Amino acid sequence: MPILAATEDLYKTYENEVAGWLHSMSTEETPTEYIVNMLSKGIYECFFTFDGDRIIGIVITDSRVGILKFVGASGNVMGKWDVLHKQFVQLAKDKGLTSIEFRGRRGFLRTFKQYGMTEKFTVMEMKF
Repeated sequence: MPILAATEDLYKTYENEVAGWLHSMSTEETPTEYIVNMLSKGIYECFFTFDGDRIIGIVITDSRVGILKFVGASGNVMGKWDVLHKQFVQLAKDKGLTSIEFRGRRGFLRTFKQYGMTEKFTVMEMKF
């Protein structure tokens, strides 16, 4: 199950899937347009994930601060983390980075604890 850095050909081949996945990972604070802008500037990177020859999702990363930060993931990648995490750890090491970080629901910790993930901080919000 490879992960591949995004290329123009991959974007064209999976245009419909990518559009839907970008939309599903966007939030009020990080809308799709912002993600696309950061990708076009080379600040964020996009990786395509596959299960054999079948695309299963994309992962958007930001490694500007010495860690491989997952900005978003979409598709069926969470169910495949047992294999993907090894590849992303290697990717981080290849970039000279020392850790991986992502934000998610507290329930994710139960799933990802088995891969060595720990809770770093809690994000709080108040809407009005």
